[in-house]
Amino acid sequence: MGEFAVRIYDLVIILENYFLVKILELCIPEIKVKQFTSILVTIILTAESFILSYFQVDEVLELVVPIITLVIYSNLFSRKTLINLFKIFAVFLNLTFIHTFVIMSSTVIIGEAFQSAYNNYSFMFILTCVSITILGIEYIFLKNHYKYTYQLSGYSILTSFLCSLVTFVMINVILKYYVLGMISYFLCIAIIFVFIFFLSLVVSLCVSNAKYYEKNLEQSLRLEAYDYEDKYIDAITERTVEYNKLRHDMKNHFDIVERMINT
Repeated sequence: MGEFAVRIYDLVIILENYFLVKILELCIPEIKVKQFTSILVTIILTAESFILSYFQVDEVLELVVPIITLVIYSNLFSRKTLINLFKIFAVFLNLTFIHTFVIMSSTVIIGEAFQSAYNNYSFMFILTCVSITILGIEYIFLKNHYKYTYQLSGYSILTSFLCSLVTFVMINVILKYYVLGMISYFLCIAIIFVFIFFLSLVVSLCVSNAKYYEKNLEQSLRLEAYDYEDKYIDAITERTVEYNKLRHDMKNHFDIVERMINT
């Protein structure tokens, strides 16, 4: 099970790198690429991670290599190297903060038993999945902030936050049961993924609801514009008819006056 966990743990890293790249693309608006390019950069970062891990290089080098890769990637679209470097550091700092938050929270909830499980790949795989889930939710909200493709309501944000909080607490409770030997590893994985799926479903519904609202609002504004245009055209037509009628009456009056003068 340990070797299996190591392989799965290596595979989920690609999701972490994907969200890392997507958040960086949001932070550097000059990067306008198709989805294929983002996936390609993700694969490069993941391959670098595997190679560096295989050769067991220094931890500093493990951090420097992906930073250099992302600097090169960002400089292809923006020549503001120092600003790009600062944003890349901010993205990595954000990722580190998420990992630290997950680990520290698990330490508080699980207690002393956490220390014995920390070096367990099976356990760390679960914590990595939790971190990736938080990173994915963060990406959704950042996309809403930077791209304005949809506008989440306060109710949707509050619902997502509360569901995320409840899910995170419940996952740690399940982890505690696993660490204490009260449930099996595969049952622990199954329950946790049910919670993660539930959270993903809630966030997806909030986003879908926001997009649906935006679409309805756009259609409503378009219909109002069409209705205003029709009313405007009708008003212009009515004024034109009145003007032509007045012009015709004035012409008749002038004709009468002219005949009276001539007689």
